[in-house]
Amino acid sequence: MTKEELLEKLGIDVKARINDTNFTWHEALYLKQLKEYAKPEKTHLDNIRRQAMALQDVRGFLGTPLFITSWLRSPAYNKLISGAPNSVHLTGLATDFVPGKMDIEEAKKRIQDSGIYPGRGEHNSTNWIHLDLSGPTWFMV
Repeated sequence: MTKEELLEKLGIDVKARINDTNFTWHEALYLKQLKEYAKPEKTHLDNIRRQAMALQDVRGFLGTPLFITSWLRSPAYNKLISGAPNSVHLTGLATDFVPGKMDIEEAKKRIQDSGIYPGRGEHNSTNWIHLDLSGPTWFMV
C-alpha cells in the first residue's frame, strides 16, 4: 500500500484543515527533505488533532500565522535530520514552528511572559519554537 493509499484509507485529505483550524494535514504529515508524507498510525491522528487545536490557540495569542517546520516524523526521517531518538515528533504531539509576522525572539518572549501556557521551558537559541504536548512543559522557546 502506498502512503497516498494509506492516507486515503485513514480518510485524510492532505489539503483539508484539521479540526477547523488554520492547519492542514499536509503541514502535519509532509516530510520536506524526503518530499513525501509520513505514514501515520491511527494513534497519531488524535495526537495531531490535539496539537492542531493547541497551535490554533498559540496562533490567536500571538496574532500571526504560524509556519510549521516539523510535525509528525517517521523514524527514518527523524534519524535523517538528527532528531532526538525519543523525539515526541514521532507521536505527532510536537511541532516546530516560526511566527509569520513577528520576530522569533519577540514571540518567544511573549510566550515565556504570558503565564497562560503550562511550563514555558528554558530559553534556547533556536530559530524556531517547539510546542510539545507530551508533558507539563509545552514550549521550548
